[in-house]
Amino acid sequence: MKLENYQNHLKNYNKTSKEDIHKFINSFISEHSWYKHLSNERSHLFYFFISPPKDNNVERCEIKYIWNNLISWDGDIKSELDIKQILETNYNLPIQIIEIGEIKLSKFIHSAFLNSTTYFLENETRQSFAELHEEIIRDLEIHLGKMIDFVFP
Repeated sequence: MKLENYQNHLKNYNKTSKEDIHKFINSFISEHSWYKHLSNERSHLFYFFISPPKDNNVERCEIKYIWNNLISWDGDIKSELDIKQILETNYNLPIQIIEIGEIKLSKFIHSAFLNSTTYFLENETRQSFAELHEEIIRDLEIHLGKMIDFVFP
């Protein structure tokens, strides 16, 4: 799909708000135990994108995501190019949206680390897992805000 067609399709809906971003992030970081499959480092690719709402009564677009474990349903490790092709073909997303939505996350984004008091010893500049969690959350908020501003210029 071309970027212009994607944006035209979404212009019938209200722009996703900062409040929507916060609600999405709170839901995302509280999802079950997917974080156990991620490493301590920001090495797992996640792809966020904007989609029309499933419910016709909703006026705002939804934030959705895919991460490489969900895409690798056949057990094969997919290359970054394979993943982008899957998103382009199966989710009908323009390559610009795929690329701008891409971010690397670690397991510390999960809410399990929100109030953790265990020290992150590998990097002495950080005082706790909770501090690392908050840093990743801020990065994701900024990332999603930029993506939304790109989709809704």
